Amino acid sequence: MICDLTSFTTGFCDRLRQITFCAALGHYRGDRTVAVRTELTADCPYDFVSLIRLRGFELTEANGTEPGPVRMTWRDSFPLLENVKKHRPADLAVTDAEFLAQWIRSYQCVEIHPRLQARLDAVTERGPKLGLHVRRTDMMGKPDRLDERQVKEIDRLIERGLRRMRRTPEYQAVFLAADDGENKRQWASRLAEMGYDCVFNPAQFDRTKMRQTSGEDFVLDLFGLARCDAIVAGGPSGVYYAACWINGRTALLSYDQFRRFYALRKLARTVLDRVPRKPTHSGPITA
Repeated sequence: MICDLTSFTTGFCDRLRQITFCAALGHYRGDRTVAVRTELTADCPYDFVSLIRLRGFELTEANGTEPGPVRMTWRDSFPLLENVKKHRPADLAVTDAEFLAQWIRSYQCVEIHPRLQARLDAVTERGPKLGLHVRRTDMMGKPDRLDERQVKEIDRLIERGLRRMRRTPEYQAVFLAADDGENKRQWASRLAEMGYDCVFNPAQFDRTKMRQTSGEDFVLDLFGLARCDAIVAGGPSGVYYAACWINGRTALLSYDQFRRFYALRKLARTVLDRVPRKPTHSGPITA
């Protein structure tokens, strides 16, 4: 099956949505090959075939110009019923709700490339149960993105919530993933001051590029987060959604939830599964 990603102008995890959609479609049609056609851009300079595998499928690069069964953009690719209605082939004998459930389950087929498995195991050997993802690079300085005031507010809420979560015995270590080296250093220092064991992939950053890390370091962060029991979302991003769905059981805690719930004594034990404007799925995916 051809998976044509050339309409995307955004990053890796946006494009991964169409790959998992094609995996869901292949599940129903008995087609176990997903051939990816993509263009490397400043937003997504990463090659899927060299970085991930789809368990149960052959993930390859597409040759030629044959069109695929679906062509999405970042605007209509989030796993929602409205997007299933738009893209699901009419000849499939399943309901939109059934297809949506399979689409989300297909994330659990996404695995890190075998050549990177040992590095992932080494990074996460201490078994952090809590992840923190901080996105800043392309979310700053644009009219529809975050400004300095909003970033400071988000950081304040996250830090206050993390301090409260630190009181529970379940959360002693944090896996830290960030897209900017300076921001990562600042959060590593904050986490250490809170008493957390801060775990992270020692990525290299190039501040002259939009995506400052290599593809290998990006997926090590993504799958490191996917090994956590809960992820704290430090700003708008598709990375923590993908990590939660890859795991299939990870709970997602957003900065907006900290705003509303940080005063609860048992915040760390509460399943908080709604992020502003977008749904999240936590717990075993059965629907």
